[in-house]
Amino acid sequence: MKIGIIGTGNMGTILIEAMIKTSIIDPNQLVITNRTIDKAYTLKKTYPSIHVEENVNILLSSSDIIFLCINL
Repeated sequence: MKIGIIGTGNMGTILIEAMIKTSIIDPNQLVITNRTIDKAYTLKKTYPSIHVEENVNILLSSSDIIFLCINL
């Protein structure tokens, strides 16, 4: 199962780290993106198995579950 996370600010990062640290999901099952894509790549440095996707449409089509961690 692939989990997509849109937004890697405070809430997205907390969610990603919690899922990995509690072994809810293997990092290679995470697909992440962010408006400022450098933030997503910063998380990838910590968790190299995470997939960073620059195109949100590809993230949406390749994920079974999507978390939106964005400010409106």
